Amino acid sequence: MFQVVMTTLLFGTGVGTFILVVVWSSALCLCCISLRTQRNIGPIAVSVALLVMLVLLLLPRGPQSEEQSIHKVYDYLFVWRVILVIVLTLSTVVAACLLLIESVMQPLHAKQIKGWII
Repeated sequence: MFQVVMTTLLFGTGVGTFILVVVWSSALCLCCISLRTQRNIGPIAVSVALLVMLVLLLLPRGPQSEEQSIHKVYDYLFVWRVILVIVLTLSTVVAACLLLIESVMQPLHAKQIKGWII
């Protein structure tokens, strides 16, 4: 009665997501290239990427299976991952503040003029 449909995964994502990533990254590369070549390829590439994205979003998906699994998955490492994210965020903020203090906010003192002759 129910048909199990296996989807094709590319790098752990679906085909549509992979196509969108390739199209948008190529459009951004063409934008960077068009800045150097003084051509209008960039806006054309972005509009084509937008058109492809809209077509992929408006296409209907395949049939979804109505069977829901009762199997629960427990993530026992969730707390450690959250702690790791908090530590990395705090270290990034501290590093950004130290970079701002040490390099950007260095005091500049005026040198004393000893004579009027340049």
